[in-house]
Amino acid sequence: MVEALRDGSLLAFLGAGISRTFKDALTGQEFPGLPTAQELVATLHRTRPTVVGTNLTFPQACFLLKKAEGRHALEKFLQNEIEKPTLKPLPAHTLCAVLTFAGYITTNYDTLLEKALSDARRAYHVLVKDEDVTRLRSEKVPLIKLHGCITAPGSLIAADDEYVPLESRAPILEAFMKSHLANKTVVFLGFSLQDMDFKLLYEEVHKMLGKWKPQSYAVVVNPATYDTNYWETKGVKIIDQDLTAFLSEIIKISTNTAGSSVLQRRAIHHSDEWLNNPFFTSLRNIRSLPSETQVIDAFLTHLLNELQIHSLSLDQVISKARSAKDQVLQHRLNYVALRQLGQTLLDDIETTCNGDKDAAERKIKEVVRDREAVAAVIRDKAANMQIIKRGDNILVYSQSVRVLDILRGAPRGVQDTCKIFLAECRPKSPESFQDALAIAENLKGSGYDLTLIPDASIANLFERNQIKTVILGAHAVHLDGIVPKYFVNTCGTLMVLHAAHRKNIPVFVVAESFKHVPVIDPNMPPTVSYEEEEALYGDLDGKLAELKAARVKISAVNIGYDLCPVMSNVQILSEK
Repeated sequence: MVEALRDGSLLAFLGAGISRTFKDALTGQEFPGLPTAQELVATLHRTRPTVVGTNLTFPQACFLLKKAEGRHALEKFLQNEIEKPTLKPLPAHTLCAVLTFAGYITTNYDTLLEKALSDARRAYHVLVKDEDVTRLRSEKVPLIKLHGCITAPGSLIAADDEYVPLESRAPILEAFMKSHLANKTVVFLGFSLQDMDFKLLYEEVHKMLGKWKPQSYAVVVNPATYDTNYWETKGVKIIDQDLTAFLSEIIKISTNTAGSSVLQRRAIHHSDEWLNNPFFTSLRNIRSLPSETQVIDAFLTHLLNELQIHSLSLDQVISKARSAKDQVLQHRLNYVALRQLGQTLLDDIETTCNGDKDAAERKIKEVVRDREAVAAVIRDKAANMQIIKRGDNILVYSQSVRVLDILRGAPRGVQDTCKIFLAECRPKSPESFQDALAIAENLKGSGYDLTLIPDASIANLFERNQIKTVILGAHAVHLDGIVPKYFVNTCGTLMVLHAAHRKNIPVFVVAESFKHVPVIDPNMPPTVSYEEEEALYGDLDGKLAELKAARVKISAVNIGYDLCPVMSNVQILSEK
């Protein structure tokens, strides 16, 4: 199952047991949950004289209430019992939310998992009916609620006469669920093996996929020998363990596997679902988070590839490209160049090419040539200015394609005499030195002496006069007229800038002119996004989940960007 998590192919089916009151066996702490189905039946027996009969099931009791008092009375009863604003996610919800399941399918009405997903900063989309499928976006994890959600009482399937196969009541949702189950591993959590919901759910999955049904597991405490044998003949392997303990163990195994934990893998692949978009999948294998220039290059390359698909019209290609661009910009608000170039290029193609894909291809290739020309001009300017001098010790912070161009463009005789300090760049690098190693890989074959340093040592190196020059990239440069006032770069840049200014060390910031934007109010700093690149890293996710599950008030935050003033020692380098 850990391997399936790493591959993004583990689905969680959640039953009522995950929301029941939980008592920690080690600490004795009790976490209040929701009443069980039989406790709800007992409440109806006690409070509703019309709900009578021995050994009633929950659907039967709900049917009797609905028949006697109407559907609204049933909805009101369930809301009063289940929709309790003071109720917090239980430890199992917290652990479920932090584990990178490919999706969640549940028969529960409550919103405890949604609250846990929000706490874990995981974007999700609830699917109850067919229309919800059309609104699902790739950056959100699907949460399918087969029996409805308490926030929409009309969607609840509770009474005995309301249980209709999914294919009949929501065929589009059934088709989505069927496609989502393909090639997935499934783990059932919070179900009893005698639970009718579990049996119906399994039969529905079996009916959907037939002999291609997924490898399945069910986590159950003290299962009967017969039940274990019975379900294993149906392809469901039974794991005898408390579900909260099981999820904790999955977290520990994930975060203790050397070099390849779930959450490290999630960091390597950035967890940003926009990288699943075909326009950007080529970026998934790079070592660190892609730079904006890499994103633009990937976008243009795939846009050209889309034009070669004969079955797509130009309008369809443009629509896909706009969607891909907008998806990135939802998460990378400071990608000024992508926003400007993407909008201008796509508008131009749409208005001037009149459906002619060959004409569109020529325009895109012209943009690619212009970008290459800009890179060459910047490289030549840097060489003429002798930014890199013989014997220099240079600090590079955060990967930038244009900075790498300048470094590679220096004469080999100069490179052989220079040392480059490559900063760790945490927390942009989800793993130690990930960003620095990506730069080192791009400098293979150069003559530089490369030294990797932790970020904490940067000020120390400045104070000991170990650095002579700093070269940085930028996401945007904000100008007052023609005077640069601020620039935006990876968080940590401001620390570098202040250390360099204190020692009057020159800082060169490389940014093409299409990254230049005007300052709206010279007396006010520009508005930028400080959104984090990644939320949590390595085994920190697992440790925090364990602490949160024990109701420790703890969180972690990563700020993604710095707004940096252009100080007296800073020079902006562009093609103009």
